[in-house]
Formats: sequence, structure tokens, C-alpha cells
Amino acid sequence: MIITGFLGTGKTTLMNHLIKDIRLQHKKVAIIINEFGQRDIDASLIQSDNLPINKMTNGCICCSLKEDVTKQLHQIYLTYQPDIVLIECSGVSHPLEVLDACLNPVLSPFITIKSLIGIIDLSQFYNIKSYSIDTQKLLQVQLKYCSHIIVNKIDLLEINQSLQTIQTIKDEYNKANIFCTTYGKINYNDLAKTKQVFSEAGHDSIKHRHIFHQYYSITYPLDIKSFKYWIKHWIGYT
Repeated sequence: MIITGFLGTGKTTLMNHLIKDIRLQHKKVAIIINEFGQRDIDASLIQSDNLPINKMTNGCICCSLKEDVTKQLHQIYLTYQPDIVLIECSGVSHPLEVLDACLNPVLSPFITIKSLIGIIDLSQFYNIKSYSIDTQKLLQVQLKYCSHIIVNKIDLLEINQSLQTIQTIKDEYNKANIFCTTYGKINYNDLAKTKQVFSEAGHDSIKHRHIFHQYYSITYPLDIKSFKYWIKHWIGYT
């Protein structure tokens, strides 16, 4: 099961809900997490409890780390033989490139792709025109080929804005199963029902040149309000 979505949409929270639900069904689950930056922040937020977690950092799972996906899936199978593998992509990844890595002939005897899941922050989609053209294209491509789309954080907009935006998503991505959630609360079985939308032929390409990361190590405590103010102004928001 591949989980994709832009930065801040709630992928890790969704993963934690799915892990809990899968374990309640007494199934073995393993995790692959991709961080675009050099620190595995999302991995530290996963409620692992001795769960097998493979971390891929400092690059994108759909391009520079693509070959590693095949290797890690093979190693996970040989070591753990899990019933389910959840792959959390970086916030800037192209889902079909990740799918392609999972469909390597080496993996075909023991890998079946159940779902390609896109998660979107409803307020992000509502304000999509405020993003750069490259980022708008990335957001749209991440949803375009998904079998399931989770519209998350629906409580962050006024009711009329929510209903209108949800309807726009349903109209634009009408081949996908669409679920509306808060805090990424959804059952695994709902997402395991296969409704393939993705296609290998002629899919859109995306580039990451407009997205970068910078790592700072800070050894003293920060005031959270001042830090948030600095971040908003540093990236040009008002």
C-alpha cells in the first residue's frame, strides 16, 4: 500500500491509524518511510512498538532513491514476511514512479499492490491557486492516479467552503474512491478494496528543482510562537 501526499497533509497520522487497525486484525505490518531531508522526523512519530521500519532519507523515493525501494522491499520480505507493507512517500514524490519501483519483476512473486492512496489537506486544496505553478502541478499529479483519495482536515474550513471544495475534488478525480476525514481516521479495510486508477502510460513528469531543504541543528530552547512567526515570514507568508 503506497501513501502519497504533499507536505503537511497528515500522512504520518494516517499511518498510525492504519498500523493500529492492521494489528487489531492480527496481521504483520512493515513500514518504509521516505524523508526528503536528512533527518527521519516522520519515522520518530510512528507508533512503532518494535515494528519493522525502513528509513530512506536525504532524497526522494521516486527518483534518487527509486532503486532502493526495490531492494528494501525484497529485504523486508526475506527478513519479516509481513502480510502488509505501508510505504509513506516523501511530500514531493510522484506516486507512479514509486509504483514502478514496487512492480520490479524481482518482486512480482510476492508483492501485490493493493492501493495507491493520496491524502490531501482540504484547506490546501481550497487555496491551491496561491501556490506556485510547479507546486500546483505536484499536488494534482499526486492525486491524479490514485485508487483512493483521503480528503483530510475537513474541519479546518467553513461548512460551505468544505462542501464546495469536496465536490470539486469528487468531480476532478471521479475514478477514485474518496473518503473525508479528520485526523486521518480511516479503516484499513476501506483502503484495501482495490479500485485501480493508476496507469503507466504517458504519465506526467514532475521536477523537484523548486523544492529544497535545509537542516539546522539548534542546541538551545526556542520560543514556539517566535519560531512560528520566523518560519512564516522566512517563507514569504503574511
